[in-house]
Amino acid sequence: MFIVVDIPENKRNKRFYDLYKDPIFLLAPFLDGRFRLQWISTSTVAEEVQEELSNKIQQLVLEQCFVLDHVNEQPVISNNDNSMLIPPGQTQTLMTSTPSSPGTPKRKRLFTNMVNKDVKKAKSDPFGYIKDEICKYLNEDDMGAMFLIKSSKNYPSLSKLALKVLSTPATSAPVERVFSQSGFLFRQHRASMTRTTLQQLTMLKCNRDLL
Repeated sequence: MFIVVDIPENKRNKRFYDLYKDPIFLLAPFLDGRFRLQWISTSTVAEEVQEELSNKIQQLVLEQCFVLDHVNEQPVISNNDNSMLIPPGQTQTLMTSTPSSPGTPKRKRLFTNMVNKDVKKAKSDPFGYIKDEICKYLNEDDMGAMFLIKSSKNYPSLSKLALKVLSTPATSAPVERVFSQSGFLFRQHRASMTRTTLQQLTMLKCNRDLL
């Protein structure tokens, strides 16, 4: 059940504009299996805007997953390999300026060099595995809120990001405030209040500054 609150447009834009400066407000709906990109596809904006916004959110998720996967990795440099100490721009210069070996290797076949030119090496995409997870996740039929967290084997990168974004420490001040407000609302003279009503009143009480 959803509560529809009528808010004037000028007040709504002023209240909610600053919230979207924090990327967590774009990451959290995407990582929640109940929403993903549905809030964009069901909006009244133009299709071009919907597509652009969807691509930006997917790119943001991809970057966050990549950073989270490689945050603990340290580059390993051997004593004989100093390429990590050279800026990328200078690496290419050094490679081109390196003198070639005096001896040219013999070709086993005639026109071997022409055949090798036609064979193009496939470029490896460092983000490929994350893109596959995002595409597969958007096509899933499961609409559970904790779908990614429960499917860590199938979505290792997205599951790790969802665990970080959607998890809130139980000892944080906002969570403690929720319990306090619920205690103020649920009194003896309101003992017959249903759980749904208590949830809705608590949500309105805790977010009254946004309304």
